[in-house]
Amino acid sequence: MGLFGNIRNAIAVGGDSIAQPVGWLQRLLAMTQTSSGIVIHEANALTVGDVYKCVNVIAQTIAMQPWKVFKRLENRSRQEATRHPLYFLLHDEPNNRMTSFTYRMALISHMLIWGRHASYIERDGAGKIVALWPLRPDLFYWEIRGGKMWFWVSTIDGIPQQFWEDEILYIPALTREGYNAYSPIALHRETIGLSKALEVYGAKFFGNNASVGGFLKHPATLSVEAAARLKESFESKHRGLDTAHRIAVLEEGMEFVPNQVDPEKSQFILTRQFQRSDLAGLWRVPPHKIGDLSRSTNNNIEHQDLEFLRDCIGPWLACIEQAANRSLLLPREKGRFFIEFDINGMLRGDTAARMAYCNGMFQTGAFSPNDILEYNGLNPVEGGDRRFIPLNMVPLDQAGDADNDAELNDDEEPPIPSVGAHTEPLQLADPRAAAVAKAKQVNLRFFQDAMGRILHRKPAERAKYAATALLQPVLNIIQCLLGSISPEMETFAADFIARKALKSDLWEARDAEVWASRILDVCIEEVLAQPAQQPAAPTA
Repeated sequence: MGLFGNIRNAIAVGGDSIAQPVGWLQRLLAMTQTSSGIVIHEANALTVGDVYKCVNVIAQTIAMQPWKVFKRLENRSRQEATRHPLYFLLHDEPNNRMTSFTYRMALISHMLIWGRHASYIERDGAGKIVALWPLRPDLFYWEIRGGKMWFWVSTIDGIPQQFWEDEILYIPALTREGYNAYSPIALHRETIGLSKALEVYGAKFFGNNASVGGFLKHPATLSVEAAARLKESFESKHRGLDTAHRIAVLEEGMEFVPNQVDPEKSQFILTRQFQRSDLAGLWRVPPHKIGDLSRSTNNNIEHQDLEFLRDCIGPWLACIEQAANRSLLLPREKGRFFIEFDINGMLRGDTAARMAYCNGMFQTGAFSPNDILEYNGLNPVEGGDRRFIPLNMVPLDQAGDADNDAELNDDEEPPIPSVGAHTEPLQLADPRAAAVAKAKQVNLRFFQDAMGRILHRKPAERAKYAATALLQPVLNIIQCLLGSISPEMETFAADFIARKALKSDLWEARDAEVWASRILDVCIEEVLAQPAQQPAAPTA
């Protein structure tokens, strides 16, 4: 490609012109061909299909996450600071010309292509931030003078402007010393150039009627002019997809000798597939995200999605969040407020995984019913803010009181009931009966829940699923009745569940509650029938 062709490609970016060489001249000076013969730079890298896919999938995934400002509370919790001036800018509109989604798409694409991003921080007379304006990464540079960082930004009309560090949100990606950022495109021009060369090769291969070319063999000797006319005449009738499979008529004893190239022999398809995987690795994007499903199955694709969120998206979010906290918050606000992406929606799995997570959080008292509803995008219910803990299922804020009521202090004595002359002695409740009643009351809902999940399975699958679904409820019964779970009782629990699971294919789904109550009663009877087992004292 000649000099004028390079200039034409260099200014093929909106806002550039021959008269304003600030952006295009810098790219022109870097326009040396790669070994594949393709010129690659930041301005044209997105014309490579796989580069565009990688940048687009990362930018869209990050842009769709809500960007919020939070306030730290004294009890280690936090709440959304919706009244903070930055909240509306980051969450909705960073300026009056773009949405937050558009702004974040530009921000992350700058970092993925140029390795850095800068936004002008517009403030009012009181110093409050009123807008964020993204700057083109190829139109600014910085220097450190007098211990301060200064930015020079060239506007569209080519006039440079100077800004202090406090006026710029600067986010470098991979750097040498914390300031100068590496450009991924510049570092990997050869890799990207090879991918572009493969695209061009494939396009020309099919554009030339799916063959690289051939020879017209003439029995006589042709002059240069005659050979040129013959070549032009033949190509005009038989070159390209529109003229494919037309009948060729050769005269004067001519013969067409094809020089067809087999894509398999040249490993064209395998090379393209390898390059796609290689480019995905530059940005740590799973290949299936950009259309390569050769190593993806229904069993591992969900795990690859989690790796994408953890290994690819997570580091970019941390980089952006920390830079925003450093540059956008006032000194007096740091420590009290913080800026963070809300990724709860992104981390949601399928329905079964989400419900298992919510159930685990509820059982440990971490989630209230309203927390679970909010996590799933549903409205809260009245009285749903109380939290519970397992076994006794008492409110979390009363768990300590329940324990204190169940035990007497060392310096206290149990009260002695007064007995009149003609009054029968007070008969205390049977500890065994009280323990049984308490165990049934506390654990019935666990057996009902387990039985409901078992009976929703196919009959042939119930026995295997019952081995895990009934284990914790049975262990809870042993804990309630005996106070502890010995190795012998663990063996008993496994044997009891195995015996009941053998008949699980006969259970009717409509009788789930009946079966749950019946198995609970049998479990209690067999636990109490174990040799040398004494029931624990009933809890309050």
